[in-house]
Amino acid sequence: MSLEDTDYKTVRDMILGYVEDEITDFLYYDRREDEDLELGMIEDAIESGEITTDEMANHWKKCLEKAIDECTEIDEDDEKGI
Repeated sequence: MSLEDTDYKTVRDMILGYVEDEITDFLYYDRREDEDLELGMIEDAIESGEITTDEMANHWKKCLEKAIDECTEIDEDDEKGI
């Protein structure tokens, strides 16, 4: 798919749009049938002070950076034929 085939003006806009989709999935769509972390539990945990949005965002950032590093290592190994 090329950028011209989308409603996005830049790759940055596309990435941020996908991030918004992931947040919606995390808060709503993935919770509808989840028996462990049910719909509304995240919002309740934030409201009660059990967790903050900053904690979740910081953890998400660390996981994203780790995943990018791991993907980079895999790409480098592929280039070396490992």
